[in-house]
Amino acid sequence: PTDHCDWYGLFVNGDGRVVRYGVTECQKVAPAFDIDKVTRIEFPPTNNVRGSIPTEIKYLRDLRTWITPFNAELSSTLDPFLALPKLEHLEVQYCNFSGQIPSNIGSMQQLIFLGLGNNNLVGAIPESFFSLSNLVVLGLDDNLLESTIDKFARFTKMQKLYIEDNLISGEITAAMVSQWTSMVDLDVSVNRLTGPLPSNLFTTMLALEVIDLHGNDFIG
Repeated sequence: PTDHCDWYGLFVNGDGRVVRYGVTECQKVAPAFDIDKVTRIEFPPTNNVRGSIPTEIKYLRDLRTWITPFNAELSSTLDPFLALPKLEHLEVQYCNFSGQIPSNIGSMQQLIFLGLGNNNLVGAIPESFFSLSNLVVLGLDDNLLESTIDKFARFTKMQKLYIEDNLISGEITAAMVSQWTSMVDLDVSVNRLTGPLPSNLFTTMLALEVIDLHGNDFIG
């Protein structure tokens, strides 16, 4: 009997503030502007969400944000999210997601923030992934994902890129760095990168605040 916009719970965080989790945002969206649609879902680690993401989330056609990090027993694949055409923000880091990144993930063109770090994702990153041209924040860290580093240069809007602790290979070139003019945080540590570092590394990325390159095979 409860309206879907009231599917939430109140929790007290570490600072003593009351925060809201569950369905945390509804909006009136076209074409039925008089009806509230679920646009944001959040569950904190304290909820201990378990099991797989149900395929029924495909009916939340206006969902823009899904945040469920640090739920270690949330074991699923990324496939259910492919049915959400308006999804802009997806956080499932430190969960128990497994398998490969779906080959058709490039259909999620609205993604701006994607956090997949510290899961059990494996295999080659599909070519369509690098067509997600609106990404600003990307975390793939601490998985077993394979790719060459040059493909990440296609993310020209990227500000925070975390791909450490994977199986990323190749060289960081001057041409790549010239595409990352908005980069603030860059972590490519503990991969299989080789070769010399480009001379424009610190002169092109003028917004850069953090860079971590350790655990590779750079020379020169």
